[in-house]
Amino acid sequence: MTYCIGFQISGAQLACEQYDQVLQPYWSSPVCAIPIMKTPEYKCPDDTYTVVPTTFYFYCYKLISKGSITLDDENIVDTANEYCIEETGGLIASIHDEAENGYVNALLNITGSNGVMIGMKADVEGGTLYWSDGTATDYDNFGTQPTVTANYTMTIMTSSGDWTADPAKLLDFNYIASVSVVNRTVDGIQQLIQNVVYNLQRPCPDYWNQVGPCTLKMTEEACNQYSGFLETYWNGSFCQAPMMKQTFECPDNTYTVVSNNQWTYCYKLISKGTINIDDENIVDMANEYCIEQTGGQIASIYDKKENAGVNAQCFGKLFNDNDNVVREMDCRPGRVF
Repeated sequence: MTYCIGFQISGAQLACEQYDQVLQPYWSSPVCAIPIMKTPEYKCPDDTYTVVPTTFYFYCYKLISKGSITLDDENIVDTANEYCIEETGGLIASIHDEAENGYVNALLNITGSNGVMIGMKADVEGGTLYWSDGTATDYDNFGTQPTVTANYTMTIMTSSGDWTADPAKLLDFNYIASVSVVNRTVDGIQQLIQNVVYNLQRPCPDYWNQVGPCTLKMTEEACNQYSGFLETYWNGSFCQAPMMKQTFECPDNTYTVVSNNQWTYCYKLISKGTINIDDENIVDMANEYCIEQTGGQIASIYDKKENAGVNAQCFGKLFNDNDNVVREMDCRPGRVF
């Protein structure tokens, strides 16, 4: 009798306990519960920036003087954006919810200025407004909805928090809102949890095309925001990035790396020990034995690719009736970027 064929993990409680080394779960029947993670600390480059939370992200905001930018510049928003990059490394701000608008307005009122430029532009031919950084136009706070014409030059936020494109009020702006992605610092268990949650074991970022080079549909401006950490480049239609190099390491050379279409695991053939075919709970006994011997579960197989890998592991060696196959669930492969 062999145990080369895998099975689904028996019992939700057992599944819960698999994560005890990284998520500190506890079984509260009928659910698996984990402590709420400590909120990471967010830091900006220096105290001239302000951390601003949005619905999904945290950013560092900084209001900077408009410098030599003048209203007669036909490409005033693009000029302001380049100025923001030069001065702060960030882009002119796009605003996506009421809370973010409130934070920027508070910064404006601290300066005592009547207005701050934000990154909304006009598509005159299409008659629409859009953000210069390519993000979704999912929020606005115009006091009076503007008409998009060839005379539309830029958008400012006034001291009330309302937005305007009224030419009579554009003279009031003295500052430009610049925003950059914030640095996040985590340590200890926070770092471990982050690595587990985001270790997708894929050569491309999540949601990107996984066949190289990594590809995602977005604007050129948005693509350029990723260049610092994904080495992205614009091909004229899509944002592309080199595929990451992946290396997977097992605890020692008695294990074999086996992949399915989603994940990569470390497999090991172990002796069945004292397990007897007459045991009524033979699979559960084998699973407990696998955990004792390796820390991993008895194998479950999810697709043909993994089945072929296990088959080679079993029958490519001197396999006999005294062997179990274990999949080392706690083996976290390393990635080299």
